[in-house]
Amino acid sequence: MPYIRARDVRSPRYRLTSNVTVLCDPGPSPNDGIGRCSVAEFEWDGRLRIGMRWNGSREHPGGNPQSRRPTWFVVPPELEAAVRQYAADRNADASAR
Repeated sequence: MPYIRARDVRSPRYRLTSNVTVLCDPGPSPNDGIGRCSVAEFEWDGRLRIGMRWNGSREHPGGNPQSRRPTWFVVPPELEAAVRQYAADRNADASAR
């Protein structure tokens, strides 16, 4: 099974209602045990929220969290600004290369 991109993660479907916008996806995690995480903005129970997930690797393509399929976890509101900044910094780093 190949690496599953953040743009393809649409679970949990009963809570994640629409409009998933990936803010950063640095790609698969290297196999040295140090993970990379993706960040997205989406509607969750009708409210715009920020979510994260640890990206998978070639050996473990589903990443984390997952429940039979890759899922997002919602960031607590008090951490949303920091997670948005993380995503912006990762995108700036990628643009600088």
